[in-house]
Amino acid sequence: MMSRFKIGTRLLAGFLFLALMLLAMALVDHMNIKSVNDGMTTLFKDRTLPIQQLSIINAQLLKSRGDLYKATLFPEEVATIQKELVEQFEKGDKELTAFKATSLLPVEKEALSQFEPAWATLKQESKNILENIKTRNMEAVTRTMGKGGQYSLSRIATQTAVERLIEINAKEAERINTEGDKTYATAILVSTVITIGTILLAVLTGIFLTRNIVRPLIYSIDFAKTIAIGDLTRRIDSHYLQRGDEIGDMAKALDQMAVQLKDTVGQVTQATAQVSSAAAEIAQGSSDLSKRTEEQAAALE
Repeated sequence: MMSRFKIGTRLLAGFLFLALMLLAMALVDHMNIKSVNDGMTTLFKDRTLPIQQLSIINAQLLKSRGDLYKATLFPEEVATIQKELVEQFEKGDKELTAFKATSLLPVEKEALSQFEPAWATLKQESKNILENIKTRNMEAVTRTMGKGGQYSLSRIATQTAVERLIEINAKEAERINTEGDKTYATAILVSTVITIGTILLAVLTGIFLTRNIVRPLIYSIDFAKTIAIGDLTRRIDSHYLQRGDEIGDMAKALDQMAVQLKDTVGQVTQATAQVSSAAAEIAQGSSDLSKRTEEQAAALE
């Protein structure tokens, strides 16, 4: 079937096929690389950064707790400590806002719903503690900061929620990293298979095109050599004569040349035979004439 197409068309088709295989390999590699990149981006933006944000909130929580205990010991520093607490909570609120802007899992939303009211209560109770310290109401301070007090309960709830959120993000980051490793391994495998497949197809295509073009050329050269040594009885195989490409055109031309040469040689041979026959007849006539002439001369004598 391929022999119906011109050689240039087949070569172009072969090159286009290889180009398409390379394009397919490039697209698959691009998709795999994009998948790995998306996973790494998610790992950084939605897991690593949130862990950092939650760690900052937890640090501000612990620092505020220490500052409150410091205020109970050094009431004269309440004003400075109050200012520091405001900065700590503002920083915590900023990180909380940034955390809520990330892609949250359902389990994160659930933990966040427990964190936010506890965080609000914690901030309010911290302000109340400082006010009570200013008024020397240490009984109220002890009550709220002691076991079962509002500050103590909100602090425990807040810290528990933060630690839960950090744990969730750490596990999710580990899962994404594992998936990224699997995707990378799959990408390497697919890329290797496609590369080997492309190389094999390129080799097979080269072999096919070579056999389809070079072998007929060798056959044509051998046929021409046969004609050159004078064997005009050989004919081109019908398989090559039926081809619709340049090889077929060449085969038809060689076969026609052989036929024409045979006809020409036949005509020359026939003409040579006729000339030889005429020459023989002339020679015979000359011989007869010479004989008669000799006989007449003998009679006259």
